[in-house]
Amino acid sequence: RKDGSPFHMQLAITKMAHFGQRQFVTVAWDVTEQTTQELYLDAIIKNIPNMVFVKGAEDLRFTLFNRAGEELIGARRDVLIGKSDFDFVPREQAEAFTTKDREVLQQTGVVDIWEEPIDTRTKGQRLLHTRKIAIRDEQGVPKYLLGISEDITDRKRIEKELAISLEETAAY
Repeated sequence: RKDGSPFHMQLAITKMAHFGQRQFVTVAWDVTEQTTQELYLDAIIKNIPNMVFVKGAEDLRFTLFNRAGEELIGARRDVLIGKSDFDFVPREQAEAFTTKDREVLQQTGVVDIWEEPIDTRTKGQRLLHTRKIAIRDEQGVPKYLLGISEDITDRKRIEKELAISLEETAAY
C-alpha cells in the first residue's frame, strides 16, 4: 500500500507477444478482506463444539476435521486428513458410515441421523446425532460430503437414568 502497510494480493500473469517480443501482463488485486473472511470462517469451524468433517465425494476420505472431531476420534487432524472411516473405527461401523454417506450423496438436502454409535480410541463407544449433506458443484455433481456430529452419549444416559428414577418413584 502507499502507506507501506502489507496486504494480501492475488496475481494473474499472462504471457503475450507484442511486436514480435515476448511480454508479460500482470494484474494484481487486493484480497485482504476475502482472506480475512476465510480466516474467520476457518476459526469458526475449528472451534465449533460439535465434530465437523468433510469428505471427498469420490473416495470418502477426510479433507477437513475440526478440533471437536479430533478430541472425539482421538487423533490429530493431520493424521485424519486423507484417511477414511476404515482407518479409525471397526469395519462394521465404517461400512455403515460409508453406506449412509453414499445415500446422502444421492440425495438433496440434509440427512438427519438421530443416533449412531461410534467406537473411539480414547472415549470408548459414544452415541452421535449426525447431520450430513452433499456439497455440489455448479452442475449439481456432489464434490464433498459435509457432516456435523453431536456427541449425545451423556444426554442419553441422563435421560435413561431419569426415566428409571421416574418409574421407581411411580412404583411407590
